[in-house]
Amino acid sequence: MKFSYALLTKLNNVKLNPTHIELLIYLVRHQDNSTGKVLGVHHSDVTAATGMVRQSFYSAMKYLKEQEIIKYERHDEGAYYTVKILDNAFPSKQSFKKGYVNLQKEVFNSKEYNELKSNEKYLVLQLCKRTNISHGSYIIDVKKLYSNLTREFNVTKRVVRKYLHSMRKFFSIGIKNGKYYITYLHTKFKKLVDKPERLIRDESYINEIVHKLKIRNTNKEEITETAELIHQYENQATKRNTDIRKLITEYIRETVEGTLQRKRRLNFKLLNKLLHKTLYENPEPNQKAGKEHHDIRKIEQMLLDYQYNRI
Repeated sequence: MKFSYALLTKLNNVKLNPTHIELLIYLVRHQDNSTGKVLGVHHSDVTAATGMVRQSFYSAMKYLKEQEIIKYERHDEGAYYTVKILDNAFPSKQSFKKGYVNLQKEVFNSKEYNELKSNEKYLVLQLCKRTNISHGSYIIDVKKLYSNLTREFNVTKRVVRKYLHSMRKFFSIGIKNGKYYITYLHTKFKKLVDKPERLIRDESYINEIVHKLKIRNTNKEEITETAELIHQYENQATKRNTDIRKLITEYIRETVEGTLQRKRRLNFKLLNKLLHKTLYENPEPNQKAGKEHHDIRKIEQMLLDYQYNRI
């Protein structure tokens, strides 16, 4: 959930419309910071989160690729994508020193921010960068600021005034001697409890499997619960010389095999039971994933019995 200064600087030379901005913010929110990659990007997820229409999603993806902001691979005849955001990876602690805007702040999850127009959201990001670089305050000639913003957003000075008025919800903005003095409001930029990087990465991984296997009947909570299983069983899987991601992928495939696409869903309880049985109860650690001959239907019945207090 980090927007690198390098990427924000690069965007200064690219003409972005509101759809491009919304898509890019969505991708940054869901990327694996160490690689800059977003797995399992599907138009339905993006349109639900941003409100853009399906065709706008495809057009924005194409444009951002042409501008070398992202690159991507299409899978399953374009049903979903693996996206890499260029100039936005943080593979080491050293890379964080180059600077970034952290989206894990209260402001970026607030109603005030979500109700902003797309250009205003982007301006908040740019002002975050400017005020941080300037150690809290950004000073710029009034005429120069208007010139920069009218050119960058391709709007009139009147519209820029409206943008700056909206910025007052997040920044202290004053004019003195022909210059703007802009300082971010500390009360608005309190840090949220960080969502673990490994969970963002694992959610992205599970989301890709969901689209690959055409699991239609699922939601964000189920994806998060399933992603948590990777962390829960990773250490035990390593002890058993087993790749936890390959194992959970195989079990997800088994649990939806032969089911109509519209009825497929992530069965967290069943997956948890299968993983526990394989990694803690199975005496043969080198068995291949999916070859343990567990009777999945029998386990499903056990779960149903438990649910209805039959056992």
